[in-house]
Amino acid sequence: MLWSLAASEWKKEMEKNDIAEHLIPKGGCKRAGTLVVCPVVALAQWKSEIEKFTKPNSVTVGTYHGPNRHKIVPLLSKYDIVLTTYQVIEADFRKMSSPNKVKCPNCGQKYKSDRLELHLKYFCGGKEGGGT
Repeated sequence: MLWSLAASEWKKEMEKNDIAEHLIPKGGCKRAGTLVVCPVVALAQWKSEIEKFTKPNSVTVGTYHGPNRHKIVPLLSKYDIVLTTYQVIEADFRKMSSPNKVKCPNCGQKYKSDRLELHLKYFCGGKEGGGT
């Protein structure tokens, strides 16, 4: 019962914060294990310590770090413990909370939606697409 309540609250939060559809996991809110956030220098140590002090194959440990971390997002719910860093959390939060960029209809460059009007008016020849 608590899990279904948490799932419905999660869905409301996604709608309330106007999260882009492509950023929402396809399966919706998923139940997962424990997230451990640590400094980058401790990432490998935490993983080895967890594996050292638990019975073999009793827990699964995943690492969410590095340039290709977004490719493993669907796999995170399969781990009992997920390790990440403060920097990764901050970077992902900034990316998720900043407005998506919109393509200029005249030049094709991408701008934050609140800056596009300024770009069109002063740098790209007006809203009508006249160009310079």
